[in-house]
Amino acid sequence: MNVQDRVLKVIAAEGHRTLTAEEVGKSFDEMGVDSLDKVCILFGIEKEFGVSIPEDAARRFASVHQVVEWLNGTPATPDQAQPAD
Repeated sequence: MNVQDRVLKVIAAEGHRTLTAEEVGKSFDEMGVDSLDKVCILFGIEKEFGVSIPEDAARRFASVHQVVEWLNGTPATPDQAQPAD
């Protein structure tokens, strides 16, 4: 299972609808994810991947795509923090 599939699995497990691969570019707002839901999703991702997402990076994540890129070590935005080693 690749990184994107694992992230989508976490989102589904946190009680949100199942997303298709084509929907990963949507913002959390477009998906109807509020700030509390986003925190729960990011905690789930930290647990799934065994990483710690810095608070400043977590605040900047606007889409699933950005989270996947961060986990892959190639941030979607240049100022994004890198994943923990």
